[in-house]
Amino acid sequence: MLEHPSRKVGQYTLDGKLVKIYDTVREARKDFSNVNKVLKGTATKCKGYTFKYMS
Repeated sequence: MLEHPSRKVGQYTLDGKLVKIYDTVREARKDFSNVNKVLKGTATKCKGYTFKYMS
């Protein structure tokens, strides 16, 4: 199994304000089960928030 480097994920309000930074997608998924769909672009929001990978 390949190990992928962890990527930080930012949780944002719909008007673009940063709410929280998660250290990994797995950590964000504990609070928001559909976060992967938002990060992949197949959904625009999850539970009233949007998510982006942090650079």
